[in-house]
Amino acid sequence: MRIQILIFCGFMLCFSESCKQAEPELSPSEQLQEQVELQEARNGVNPTPESRMELVKVYEAQAQDTALSQTKRLDRVRYIAEALYVANKHDEAYERLRLGLSNLPEATSRLDASLFLAEIAIQKRQEPKTAELIFATLRNLYKGNKSLNKIPEAYPEVSLADAQTQLQQAVYPSTGFDREAANRYGKASWAYTAIQLAPELIIKDHLAAGRVLEQSKNYPFAIRHYDEIIRRFPTNQRAGDALMLKAVVLLEVYDKKDEAREAIETMIAAYPNHDLADDAQALLSSTN
Repeated sequence: MRIQILIFCGFMLCFSESCKQAEPELSPSEQLQEQVELQEARNGVNPTPESRMELVKVYEAQAQDTALSQTKRLDRVRYIAEALYVANKHDEAYERLRLGLSNLPEATSRLDASLFLAEIAIQKRQEPKTAELIFATLRNLYKGNKSLNKIPEAYPEVSLADAQTQLQQAVYPSTGFDREAANRYGKASWAYTAIQLAPELIIKDHLAAGRVLEQSKNYPFAIRHYDEIIRRFPTNQRAGDALMLKAVVLLEVYDKKDEAREAIETMIAAYPNHDLADDAQALLSSTN
């Protein structure tokens, strides 16, 4: 009897080990989802600021998971932005949401995420002109969508072309150049370029905003606009324009020769047939 028990136990041990070997390993996405579900359960029982931020950490990892759909990833970004918003980190919430929108153009939840971006612009950043441009863009992109009814009544329908024209004309009134209007335009463009879907329109507006911001001497923000083109559209020839404009600012405003040289060399290597290639070579010589 004792021998039979030992044989049975040995059989069960072997069976257990074989089952373990037969179990398929979880993919990185599945492992991450297990962590998400665990944190969601902890946060759901008795949510605290700490538990929300722990959930934000795993959601942030999931937002970077390219195995997931863009819609699910943007939903994660939306939660992250909401958690930051609740924690009174309004600018961080705004920038994270804007980045998510710019990186995830195929997400089906873009409209609601964009409306939240406009809400932060209105309620916490005091940027009504940014909200106006966001709403005009959304009405243009999502004609007839019921979610557009969420737009506040204080923002009547204005065509996208008119909204952009109003922003641009305010920069150059009859008296000359309005620096504050230039900065408003730069901020509105920063949101518009994240929501707009057409690359040529995004690039055009980033370049225009960058030049306007240079005139207002808001050079750091101008460079951010140029960097967005370089980051998002590295294979587009107009990224070469952005690299050149950035290099000129670095060289002529900040006298940062090494950084300017790096931008020019990147431009020449990436776009050897660019219309500005000769100008780039001349500018490169001036950094030596």
